[in-house]
Amino acid sequence: MSEPQPHDNHADAHDESDPNSTSTAYVGTVGIVILVLSIVGLQAAFRAYQNGETESKVVTRSSRDLEDGRAAQGAQLEGYRWVDAEKAVVGIPIDRAMDIVAEEHATR
Repeated sequence: MSEPQPHDNHADAHDESDPNSTSTAYVGTVGIVILVLSIVGLQAAFRAYQNGETESKVVTRSSRDLEDGRAAQGAQLEGYRWVDAEKAVVGIPIDRAMDIVAEEHATR
């Protein structure tokens, strides 16, 4: 039978050398650059998408509620109406009101 061999020095069992610091710094730097570029690119894409949505939903589209509101305001500015019927306060057309103010100012 063979005799057990005595174990040699265990230095061959694992590597005790230091890692290459240049390679580690290079990989870290490249990783940071990629991360920063990804963040900047995603922010730019988000802002472009957000501006496009704002343009299509707010700027170019005239909603029905807005049109109805403008029509109601126009009717108030262009016609006679009761502001307070109990106190006999009447609203008059804006053009007539401007004429009255101009006449009053001219007589002063």
